[in-house]
Amino acid sequence: NRRKARRQVADAAWIALGIGIVAAVAMSIAAPRLMSIVASNNVAVQPHAVAYLRTRAAGAPATLALFVFSGAFRGHQDLRTPLYASIMANVVNLVLDAVLMFGFGLGTWGAGAATAASQYAAAGVLLYFLVKLDRVRLSELAWPPPAAAAAAEVLRPGLTLVARKVLENLSFAMSVSYAATLGVAQLASQEIARTVWIIAGTSWWPLSTVVLTLCARLNAEKRSSAVERVVHRTLRYGALIAGTTAGAVALCSEWLPLLFGADKALRPVAARVLRFASMTFPLAAMVDITEAFSMSKGEYFFQTAVMSASFAVVLAGISYIRRSRLGIGALWSVTAAFFLTRALINIARLVFTSHNRPAKADLKDG
Repeated sequence: NRRKARRQVADAAWIALGIGIVAAVAMSIAAPRLMSIVASNNVAVQPHAVAYLRTRAAGAPATLALFVFSGAFRGHQDLRTPLYASIMANVVNLVLDAVLMFGFGLGTWGAGAATAASQYAAAGVLLYFLVKLDRVRLSELAWPPPAAAAAAEVLRPGLTLVARKVLENLSFAMSVSYAATLGVAQLASQEIARTVWIIAGTSWWPLSTVVLTLCARLNAEKRSSAVERVVHRTLRYGALIAGTTAGAVALCSEWLPLLFGADKALRPVAARVLRFASMTFPLAAMVDITEAFSMSKGEYFFQTAVMSASFAVVLAGISYIRRSRLGIGALWSVTAAFFLTRALINIARLVFTSHNRPAKADLKDG
């Protein structure tokens, strides 16, 4: 029912906007407290970290709307448009980073504003194409917002996913905020690494989409053995692709910063950060694929719990490196621990599911 599908997209967009605004306000209010935990040993840079977190928080409504719009495209088996929007967002972020941070001298505030603006740009592009393809109508997005009953229908499966996305973005925002306490060069290097990381991720992200789509269908057909084969095969391919991509980025780390306009002072810092970032690629691929398997079974609450545990790891890790006055390498170790926690829990869940599968569940696969 196309009309019902359009209505659900519109209702989800309203809810994403509302939750995004609440999250943005909450993060802005909590920013000084969070940064006092992250950077209590460096009072001079705390205002810069707070400025980044607050401007980054301003993009929360767009981030959640982007999440909804991307899901709408995936529901129509359109994987290219969200990918193009993601690439465009990174290009916008890169250009605005250079203009705001260095051209206008806005520093950390400019870095956060660039990221937030790129999210609004990507969400706007996806909304344009949703309207153009008649997958949502502007009249359905107009005031008033959805009634309580309609909102509850969307929130039942979606609230845990939204909470998961908020925690994920907060984890990354706190990492970048800590990088801001180390200096402008470290912050700029972190932004370069984040952009390269997202672009590199497009090499293995399609595998997670394949797992989500195929496993959802196979689960509906109760073909558990086929599901396991799909997951195991894509995990091998993902590890190979992500490992190869990581090696390429590490080998090219000395000149990749030149593509972002890095000067002589920034290049060695950015190259070092890129090498650290590349080591997280295989872990990130494992996380994307195992999460897609879990999502295909509707384990939304479980994935939110996994993200909560990983967020706790980030908080503990950043608190430790702050107390120990460690640098950017230690920060990427925390990022690796963030992905490792998610990967280990998801793999344990996958193994547990496999061992507890009824022997008669796969008569169709015989």
